[in-house]
Amino acid sequence: MPKEYCLLTFASTHAALRSEKVLRQEQVPFLLVPIPREISAGCGLVLRVRCNQVQKVQEILAAIGVTPGGVYPDMGGGAGSLLDKFHLEDGADR
Repeated sequence: MPKEYCLLTFASTHAALRSEKVLRQEQVPFLLVPIPREISAGCGLVLRVRCNQVQKVQEILAAIGVTPGGVYPDMGGGAGSLLDKFHLEDGADR
């Protein structure tokens, strides 16, 4: 079964925050969360988006000159994980 969510990493906090701003303006559902321990790269923040929207998100970010450092499947933390308690809803970004 494919993963529902993917995580996009960034080289800097500035890039992550710029991404947050533009995705909110574009009304793309996302969460800005601390980077999981399993991913040891980037600024400490990742965007959690639906995997089927990764290409759209990358295109939006490219238009403002931001390139994610990587895209990872969200492995979740298992039952009871904090991230598993947050679900992205279409049209909502928080």
